[in-house]
Amino acid sequence: MAVFFTSLLPQFGTTLPALLAFGLLFSALTGLWLAGYAFAAARARGLLQRDRIRRTIDAVTGTVLVALGLRVAAVRG
Repeated sequence: MAVFFTSLLPQFGTTLPALLAFGLLFSALTGLWLAGYAFAAARARGLLQRDRIRRTIDAVTGTVLVALGLRVAAVRG
């Protein structure tokens, strides 16, 4: 991350305060994004723990895996 900031940010600001401001802005936006992501995951947890939804997800992923396996077997055969 340090390499990214030292190579990208000087294009937008050349003074130390400007670079620090961009770094703090990036940190704040990242914190907000991760907090929103954690909130959404916590809200979805109750929904995803329901038996019917869990069985549906298992059925869909199982079907996809079997289909991919059959495709690989057909290509190699």
